[in-house]
Amino acid sequence: MSDTTTDPPTLRRRVGDARAAIVGTKGLRAKVAGHTSTLKALRARADDQQARLTRHDQALKDLLAKVAYLERARTMEAAERERRDAQFGTIEARLAELEQRLRDVRSPAGGAPPGDDEVAQAAGLVDEVRTEHARIRARMQVVSAYEERLRRVEESVAELYEGDPRHLV
Repeated sequence: MSDTTTDPPTLRRRVGDARAAIVGTKGLRAKVAGHTSTLKALRARADDQQARLTRHDQALKDLLAKVAYLERARTMEAAERERRDAQFGTIEARLAELEQRLRDVRSPAGGAPPGDDEVAQAAGLVDEVRTEHARIRARMQVVSAYEERLRRVEESVAELYEGDPRHLV
């Protein structure tokens, strides 16, 4: 069946127009045409919104994956920090034990007191351990700061090339 609004004016069309004028429905064709164009525009907008919603859903999935990755990295980093703290605690406990031995050796109640050379050598050893312990702490702080800076650079690069398939960051 053909659309009467696009056919050439035929006898049937003219009779229909005359009947519409008599009955009073002549303006309905114009209203139907207007509503049809409005519906097409609304369908196009709805399709655009659906496409945007699909893109936002994909972006949300990507962000959730990144958050999960960063959460795993943060957990691993916290475990590594706890491991280092335990090692530092052990080193400090051993250092305290050495200091206690040194104090015990210096006290006169321990029998034959060691010579001044032995006490000086033990004190020098304790000072050397303290110095090395301070160096290790400083190095670990530098490493931690470097890891933080590297994480921030990686985040900024990922944001810069978001969605660009040539840069898989």
